[in-house]
Amino acid sequence: RADGLIVHVNPLQEAMQPEGDLFKRPPLDTLRELLEIPELKVIVKEVGQGFGPESLRALLQLPLEAVEFAAAGGTNFAKLELLRSDPEKQMIFEKIAAVGHSAAEMTGWLNAALA
Repeated sequence: RADGLIVHVNPLQEAMQPEGDLFKRPPLDTLRELLEIPELKVIVKEVGQGFGPESLRALLQLPLEAVEFAAAGGTNFAKLELLRSDPEKQMIFEKIAAVGHSAAEMTGWLNAALA
């Protein structure tokens, strides 16, 4: 029996993995479905690129226990996964692997959304 679930949202990292899983539906739809399970506590964790302001506002509308973000600027797992890919994919996606939002940006957006 699980008391809760931490859902990792990491689309860029997955896209860069040679064997990565691609989203088949929007993460918000998956979260809404999980939140229908009685008494299941859900935490959303972003890993490495950050959430934009619209995504943060949408998450705040859900009855989540918490939102955790690692943000851009730390270990870039998208870049690490890309390094495992073939050279052609590395050349095509190198700049994309570096996109993201900082923790300071996201904190400002969260504070504005909660004000």
